Amino acid sequence: MRIRLAAYMACALVGCAVSPELPVPNCNHESKDCSSEAIRSRVVESFGSVKLGEVLSCADEPARFCSSSNADNEACLVRMSPEALAANQAADVQGSDTPPLVLKLMRSVSEQSTPARVFHLQKPGLHGEPRIESIFANAERTLAVLYVAETRCIDISEIT
Repeated sequence: MRIRLAAYMACALVGCAVSPELPVPNCNHESKDCSSEAIRSRVVESFGSVKLGEVLSCADEPARFCSSSNADNEACLVRMSPEALAANQAADVQGSDTPPLVLKLMRSVSEQSTPARVFHLQKPGLHGEPRIESIFANAERTLAVLYVAETRCIDISEIT
């Protein structure tokens, strides 16, 4: 029994040593600046018409692979008045999927409820894929996450 257990352990160690690591996401923004301040600047600029309150934190989630099906995500958690949010509602806010980055930012301030999408806009992006701009808010509409998803890099083999 001990020999079998030792053999399993040896195989497990060798298997872990030779298994490929997942690629570490890079900053794909053309400026190569994905600092918190740069993310804040880009996200706030994207929502320039929205009357913001205090920006609490910003984060990004770079695409793991350079492909048209993987977008770079950037978001900022902001405190704002419910009136400011009501003034910036778009007609098409369908889709109930809340991106993990949005949930992460909301949970960072102990907000446990799932935020609702109150604003959604799609624009043409850099590589033909849509650039998505959304605002997700908590039930009281005092906290909101400004969220931008954009494909910034593609694998050259995808171009036909």
